[in-house]
Amino acid sequence: MKALLETHLALWKHRSSQKEFAQQASDITSSLLKQGGSDFSYDGVTCPACGNICVVRVEPDYDYADGESYLSGVYAEQLHCYFCGLKLDTYEALTFCGCKWPIGVRI
Repeated sequence: MKALLETHLALWKHRSSQKEFAQQASDITSSLLKQGGSDFSYDGVTCPACGNICVVRVEPDYDYADGESYLSGVYAEQLHCYFCGLKLDTYEALTFCGCKWPIGVRI
């Protein structure tokens, strides 16, 4: 995992000199952070590789009791950084990175 993070940091260092690329990554990130579906939403966290804001797709988890549903938690499902290209989608990878998750998100 450490090698993966170092690879993506090096990618960002190379890409950061390209103003158009950095602006496009910023625009995509901003756009996603404003979106959400009925079953998920996006939140921004610091990328564990390059330090830019990346997008975490979070999904609510519901339980049922006495015939009623209730929100029991919100879970990180995927992390994607449009600046360095890092993509994490396993519990182990997300946990290893120790990202500062949004309030209420459990991984």
